[in-house]
Amino acid sequence: MDKHRYQVSQKDDLTFCAWQDTKVVLVLSNYHEPMAEGSVRRRQGEDIQTEVIMPVCVSDYQKNMKGVDLLDQMVSYYQFQHQSKKWWRRLFFFFLSVSCYNSFIAARSAGAYKGGYKEWQEDLAYELVTPVTAKSAPQCAAAPVTASAERDCEKIFEKRKICRECSLSKSGTEARPGATVYGCKQCNVPLHIECFGKNYRSTRQHDKRAVWAHIKPVLEDLKSKQVRDIDTLHVISDGPVTQYRNKTNCYLMSTVPFTMGFKHVTWNYSERSHGKGALDGVGGAVKRMADMHVQSGNDLQSPRDVYEFLASKMQTNVKFKWIEESDIEPYDNMLPPTVRPVTCELFLYISQSRLLPQTPKN
Repeated sequence: MDKHRYQVSQKDDLTFCAWQDTKVVLVLSNYHEPMAEGSVRRRQGEDIQTEVIMPVCVSDYQKNMKGVDLLDQMVSYYQFQHQSKKWWRRLFFFFLSVSCYNSFIAARSAGAYKGGYKEWQEDLAYELVTPVTAKSAPQCAAAPVTASAERDCEKIFEKRKICRECSLSKSGTEARPGATVYGCKQCNVPLHIECFGKNYRSTRQHDKRAVWAHIKPVLEDLKSKQVRDIDTLHVISDGPVTQYRNKTNCYLMSTVPFTMGFKHVTWNYSERSHGKGALDGVGGAVKRMADMHVQSGNDLQSPRDVYEFLASKMQTNVKFKWIEESDIEPYDNMLPPTVRPVTCELFLYISQSRLLPQTPKN
């Protein structure tokens, strides 16, 4: 066919059209009339545009085909990151993303929403995880804003949003979670001031004080299961200065174990980049178990959730201890105002067989 010519045929309610553009465009429709015509503008030369007559099914396709491309583009920006090997889960989350965007378009068209698509997803998620919309719920009484070195509770929202801790604690009950304009500044999570101080505040300390807060439960468990008393403690670790190889750790090492009945204590540092040990294998197994749980479609929203899941599901000899910030604070009172530096020699043990060649035996 010549360019911009077309042929149309019909059978029952189906209309088949072949239109010659640069290439042949084939359209099958059960909506359009076979004799109806439409038009589009095509460029001839550099600046001249002319109107081209074509079947109406082709012209409608030309005018509205960008909707699917725009949908794919917007859905790809904020996908639900739930990886799964099951095909039906991938299909479910895709349809859920499409439904979310279609509802956003409907709300914008009706003038009921003026925000962006990302804000729409956040508001929709909060509405779905709570039993009711609690915009009229009373806010918690004002209290001094608690703050830590890691997280701060401040007024970060213009309109009130559902408190994350109240939503989780009251899920499945008839109680309505309250809304607030306060939240965690670093995480951008809505939280009541009281919820932030009681349930959400945590510590990320891993300095010398936190080291002994984690070692002490291990020593207590070790001494409680031994038939005879253990009086000598040997610690083997790598040598980071902020955690182990410093004067504060030496002071605690010469104090804490002796209050528990130990008489001799040594701390042995391995060389830098000296390879992985048994504890790294245990940590890898624990992390892999948590990753598999999340990949199966479950959620672990906080360190407490990870601890409770692993403590109940790990069918191994690995034991888990939950350390609160209150467990670390007593070691502040144990330290004197000034800790004197430790003057000592650093011993380096090297196997002779690795330095000298082996002498063959006769």
